[in-house]
Amino acid sequence: MDAGLARVLDGFAQQWRPYPGSHTRIVSVPPPAVQGREEGRLEDERAFLSAATTQPAALKEVRAYLHAEDFADPVHAGLFGCLAALVHRGEAIDPVTVVWEAQHRGLLTHTTPEAILTACAPSGADPAYWASRILRHSLLETAAATAGRIGHLAADPTLTPHQLITATHRTLGDLTAVRLHWHRTHPGQYRAAPTGRSTPPPTPRPRGRPPPTANAPRITVRTR
Repeated sequence: MDAGLARVLDGFAQQWRPYPGSHTRIVSVPPPAVQGREEGRLEDERAFLSAATTQPAALKEVRAYLHAEDFADPVHAGLFGCLAALVHRGEAIDPVTVVWEAQHRGLLTHTTPEAILTACAPSGADPAYWASRILRHSLLETAAATAGRIGHLAADPTLTPHQLITATHRTLGDLTAVRLHWHRTHPGQYRAAPTGRSTPPPTPRPRGRPPPTANAPRITVRTR
């Protein structure tokens, strides 16, 4: 969706060229209103931390697309960083080692060891499944925040068309980044846009003597 909107903005940018001074203004957009965190989203994050602590080998694949910014709870994001650091160093992972890593990173100023032990309790769930759910939550929230920012920009009567297009392009950056992460986990849900014509090109006619037609006179060559 954001890629299609970006193409539309590129078309508008060709129609409304900037004039001197039109691009020097810094457009500030207020941050979106902080909404209450859904308990279901936090439960998904705790389920992922529990599964990742039990099956740390899966983190090597999950880290390719899941980032700390995708977590709603900053403590959960910090614990994800702890798990990633332990995997990177090749150390053994269990709830106790996660607590030690969290203490080393200063995370215990925002939570307690008991809460970490509970969040990282052993589980038989699939870490990749819960990572996909976390990324889906992040994608939906980022899309909603992006729509709110674009709506605020569109309602500003002091912006020129070029300023509105430029600011909207910048606003789409965060959504594009999350959408690319989602695409890595769900490649089958996206298809490349057609780049050429839908019908095949005509077959070139071979060069040489054209075939005789029905009305053409027949020439007979006699040989001795």
